[in-house]
Amino acid sequence: MVDFKVLARILVAINLVGAGLVYFGIRRAYSGALWYKVWFAAGFAAIFFSWAWFLQQLGAEDVVQAYGAALLGTIVAAKTMAMKVRATLSSTAWFTTRENI
Repeated sequence: MVDFKVLARILVAINLVGAGLVYFGIRRAYSGALWYKVWFAAGFAAIFFSWAWFLQQLGAEDVVQAYGAALLGTIVAAKTMAMKVRATLSSTAWFTTRENI
């Protein structure tokens, strides 16, 4: 079994990349480009599957249990990211200017 600190670092790294993809996807999705929506979905998938992998490495006996807990972790991460994006968008003039909408 792999050391817990190594697993936690891998999980954090994947979640940061996933959160960055989600943030960038939300930030640029208003342009209507499909790639931004794909990055958004890829970010959530990275977060979800990293949590499932992490829990399985820790010894989750049931795959359903691991994926259920991963879904819960993804929901918490998504809610946190949505609050961050909402705060960022509401505090910047970029989102409120007419030519950028």
